[in-house]
Amino acid sequence: MAALDPFSVPVVDVPFSDCPVVGVMSAAWLPPGVHPALAGKPFFPARPDKRPAVPEWRPFADRLPTEKEIAAWKNHTGPWGMPCGPLSFVAVDFDGPGGKKFYEEKFGNGTGLPPTAMTPSGGYHAFFEYPKDERIIRLLKNAVRILPDVDLRVEGGYVIIPTDDSPDRCWLQTPDIPAPPLPDWIIDALRKQAAPQAVPEEQAGSYDGLPPRVNKGERNKMTSIYAGRYLARGLSAEETATILVAWNKRNPEPLPEDEIRRTVFSIAKREAAKTPSVELFDSSELTGLMPEEKGKIIEPFFPIGGKAFLAAWQGSYKSTMMLNWAVCINNNLPIFERFNTIKGRVLYIDRENPIHLVNERIERISRGLRGLRGGIKFDFPKAKPDLADRRVREAYIRTIEKGKFDFVIFDSFLCFFNLRNENDNTEVRNVLELVGEIPARTGAAILFLDHAPKPTADKIRAGIKVTPRGAGAKGDWADLVVTLEERVDEARTLRTLRFNKTRFTAPMPAMIVEVRPDLVMVPSGFDEICPVFTVRQTIEDNPGIPAGKLYDLLTARTGASRRTAMRATARAVELQMIHREETGRGVTFSPRLVTTAHVTNDEETKNDDKYRLLFQ
Repeated sequence: MAALDPFSVPVVDVPFSDCPVVGVMSAAWLPPGVHPALAGKPFFPARPDKRPAVPEWRPFADRLPTEKEIAAWKNHTGPWGMPCGPLSFVAVDFDGPGGKKFYEEKFGNGTGLPPTAMTPSGGYHAFFEYPKDERIIRLLKNAVRILPDVDLRVEGGYVIIPTDDSPDRCWLQTPDIPAPPLPDWIIDALRKQAAPQAVPEEQAGSYDGLPPRVNKGERNKMTSIYAGRYLARGLSAEETATILVAWNKRNPEPLPEDEIRRTVFSIAKREAAKTPSVELFDSSELTGLMPEEKGKIIEPFFPIGGKAFLAAWQGSYKSTMMLNWAVCINNNLPIFERFNTIKGRVLYIDRENPIHLVNERIERISRGLRGLRGGIKFDFPKAKPDLADRRVREAYIRTIEKGKFDFVIFDSFLCFFNLRNENDNTEVRNVLELVGEIPARTGAAILFLDHAPKPTADKIRAGIKVTPRGAGAKGDWADLVVTLEERVDEARTLRTLRFNKTRFTAPMPAMIVEVRPDLVMVPSGFDEICPVFTVRQTIEDNPGIPAGKLYDLLTARTGASRRTAMRATARAVELQMIHREETGRGVTFSPRLVTTAHVTNDEETKNDDKYRLLFQ
């Protein structure tokens, strides 16, 4: 079985016996002759004169080529262009005498040598990691001469990559080492280039409250910057234009006045479009504004396209419960014999459990539920996929869309993220916002299994046993949060399922489920859904109540089905908690008669020492 890379998500059915992996997607594409370490980077064909050999190369800076595009390039042998940017690198071009000398001074001793390609002119293309700091990203731009004979290629630029067939290009340092961060001396050069070039003070004239004068090369940029600042302070477009026209006249080489005014009014129009508008609706119009109802993948608490967490301690059968859900959804069966499901396609991505264990569990559960296991797809990635990485998310999004999956399970949360601190709500919230892209784009509901921490003394006193780590962020993000707790019982394997959050329905009571020997999870007893104590209390409140009316009341009070209400009533009769009486008009129920000589609730009504007790 192939391990997961950012561009290939293996999706398989687990067979009955030896569990081979089938249906693996093709690996990341690599142009012929390109170094294998660059697999997964974006490429496009180029001409010998370095111009693109495709009508438009810029889309490949944001995505990988499709299979159709790759097939169209099958006869192209090179050269190959690589777009610079977040999917690849920042490329620094050291060319000309000054650039070559600069490179050799910085890296000549071989210390910290970045991946470097030699160009036909004898220069160097050095590759650095694309920065993650937004402050540095804002400085990046394709530029020439940021230092003497040193150019920069970032998003919007590209470079030609050496291949086995290119005699005039070769690797000085192969790219099979991690690209280092952008050096401080390049960042300093970018900051210096971005700083406005003010006129020397002796040329500035007397202070008059206007911005400092600037030279010719800075006029347009500083006009836009100053216009934005004045408009942000609440000045009108006309007031801003008046100020900047006066400032422009003080510059050594002023721009035309109409150009200053056009720039100001264009920025004002663009900023006005960003201003949020307040739109009011009458309450009678709200029905027509509602989006189309998507329905629930599990009635009534889990919507199609929803986001969920299941938290539990290790060994709490949480993976087993998710396999129960997967089989039920795959076969349109009710979960726990109570919650109806849609018939949907399920993808289970498992980094926790070995294949043979999953195979045994799903085989027993499928037989126990009398459902088909075929159609449930599994992915067992060997390498840890980081869903915070855009390329990994795109790979799963493509897989979900291609397989038309309705429900995707990730087992478990920490196996899919590289977090510094899993209890840091801010860090967890940031990665979850990125993952929200998966259900938003595919329409599939997703659920993360999560290991819960041991409860603190305060939580135990408050009756809280299980919560997800980083619970605040996960609870805010999810539409559904459920926890599974162990419940001690000598005869049966019981678990308490708590609905901590149900965004799309009223708060739901906890339920106790039993894990049968075939691993099917069912309510532990009819009295757990419709307690016999509720049956008795209902009859005590309504002595002599007809059977039909009793079942209706129990259904309304507990949410149980009519059949469950009937069985709970029969169980209460069996436990001698209530009295069942058949009359010519039907069946009625009343509180149980108890024989006693010591306890009475009616001292005046006697019948051979038998007293009717309403409360036992």
